[in-house]
Amino acid sequence: MELFEQYISYVSEHGIQPATVGAFCKAAGITEPEFYKQYASFSVLEDHIWKTWIEETIQKVSSSEAYANYSVREKYLAFCFGLTQQLLPVRSFVTWRFTACRTKDIYFFHRFRNAIKDHFHALIHQGLESGEIPSRFGIHRFYADAAFIHVLATIKFWVDDSSDEFEKTDEFIEKSVHFQMDLITRNGLDSGAELGKFFFQQVWK
Repeated sequence: MELFEQYISYVSEHGIQPATVGAFCKAAGITEPEFYKQYASFSVLEDHIWKTWIEETIQKVSSSEAYANYSVREKYLAFCFGLTQQLLPVRSFVTWRFTACRTKDIYFFHRFRNAIKDHFHALIHQGLESGEIPSRFGIHRFYADAAFIHVLATIKFWVDDSSDEFEKTDEFIEKSVHFQMDLITRNGLDSGAELGKFFFQQVWK
């Protein structure tokens, strides 16, 4: 079993991060030098884990023959839906990260964040070339940052979702992705109204 898989298993089983690297190594049956040969800390290890999930999601959603002909909007949707499927087998670990642990820490996982931003920079470049996304005096440079925040919000929504087969998460992805894409491609008032109505229904249901 890979070291990162042992870490996920430990956290999922105990609901907490190992107290020390030494304690984790003892449970994993390895020495501390073996751990530090691969990772400098738990944060570096977890950054690697999340980055791997992003890369695997991108690989899976882009492997279909139809993907090459998708619009930016469709590729954005495919990524978000694919990510929730990617995280389903490790939902306990993801829930720990977004509830029991400090959620803000994940914002500083640089490799994870960069993997997402690099992916969306590529999508934005595609949109600029095809005309799907206007340049708007350089504002497009910030779209990948907004996409990163949206990905975090999507994961958090999914963690908190108790609906059957996470249907509310699917609805959130649909409405929020369309809203974001409408903002950068055309007038976003219609999508904004739809998204606002959705959140109102969740609060007052």
